[in-house]
Amino acid sequence: MILKRRSRRSWISGNASEIGGVRSEAPTTTRVLRAIFDDPEHFSVHDALPSAELFADEGAANHTRLETSKGALHLFGWGRAGSDAVTQRFVARQSREASEAVARRHELTRAQPLLWQQAPEGIDAGAFHSDVLCAGSGRFFMLHARAFVDTASLVEELERRLGSEFSLCLASNEELSLGDAVAAYPFNSQLLEVPSGRLVILAPRESEQTEAARHFLERVVAEDNPVESVHYVEVNASMKNGGGPACLRLRVPLEDAERARISARVFFDEALYLDLRAWVERHYRDRLTLDDLADPAFLHEVESALDELTRLLQLGSLYDFQRV
Repeated sequence: MILKRRSRRSWISGNASEIGGVRSEAPTTTRVLRAIFDDPEHFSVHDALPSAELFADEGAANHTRLETSKGALHLFGWGRAGSDAVTQRFVARQSREASEAVARRHELTRAQPLLWQQAPEGIDAGAFHSDVLCAGSGRFFMLHARAFVDTASLVEELERRLGSEFSLCLASNEELSLGDAVAAYPFNSQLLEVPSGRLVILAPRESEQTEAARHFLERVVAEDNPVESVHYVEVNASMKNGGGPACLRLRVPLEDAERARISARVFFDEALYLDLRAWVERHYRDRLTLDDLADPAFLHEVESALDELTRLLQLGSLYDFQRV
């Protein structure tokens, strides 16, 4: 799924596997994004890439947008070109062709996006997405030395393109082993900008409990860069399914005029928090059995909950059962 801001022709990508689930959910995810970004003068939401091996796209998990006063730079990680097997243990899921197609659709060719190969040893260690071993926002980027091939050349190019404002924090394999990086997910954290303009890291609790990962994040905070603090959160259920806080990494910075053109109720505030919390308390079960999955009443329960949620968020009819 590709979202492009028309005003500055930049930008952000994420396919169904990253935003809404497996690729079979792409049509619904497209409707969600088009319901939110529904002003064609400011936004364009393209369909997902063709569902084919050549265009295997893991979305925002392999895309990082960095920016300084010298301009924006889009870094696309890719694991394989075509069907070439470059790994020994795990399949390289992101194709170079998919990254190239996303860049074309975003009209980024003049901006010269960086398409950089993921390190096969990183993928085989479990870093199926780039964001398992790197994270970036604005003028800050942190990465593991085994995230990409030829790390030194990548760092040199980033510094050349982004200038002296750019800050980078690199973890060597000696400081933080691939095993600890993948198990604790310090790079699969959210980088959030606070009102001061600085960044905070929202990291999984596993990063605090793993000594090497915790020490690395503490070093990030201590160094001269935009990061001012790290906060650990309990996301164990997500971690067990291969996702940390960065599973919500799809970010769409908006100018005031662009934000004003979004009519859906999707900007988080105290009132929305209270309404969403009440919705969760009404509809979320604390357990689910196989018998429930075979019960037609459970389907009705789920559809009722989703129908209420789309009305709460002012998104209209998104799901097939709402569109009959």
